[in-house]
Amino acid sequence: MKKLRRPTNCCGSLSASTGTNQRRDLPPPRVIAVDVDGTLHIRGEPNTKAIAWLHKRKTEGFALMLWSMRGEAHARLISEQMGCADLFDVIVSKPGYILDDEGWRWIQRTKVMRVTG
Repeated sequence: MKKLRRPTNCCGSLSASTGTNQRRDLPPPRVIAVDVDGTLHIRGEPNTKAIAWLHKRKTEGFALMLWSMRGEAHARLISEQMGCADLFDVIVSKPGYILDDEGWRWIQRTKVMRVTG
């Protein structure tokens, strides 16, 4: 099996001039992943506080991604029932697996925000 080489000057990887990892200096991507059950809706009722917060982020230029462990169809159905499907740039299932060269280290640069109803 052929071993993959790590790129040396691509997309925030190792810098050719300094050899340091540049990714730590990058701000978090302007993408917000939003959960469905207990976040977008609470016991079948729209979480109006969260939806208003998301509308504000959308006007600030954030991309919004809706996801659910119950799958894309569930996420799409609930967003339509809550009247906010058009708010999201993408609607997907939460991932069952993540393939990433950093393992779980990438999560250290991800901010988790809690908006309750």
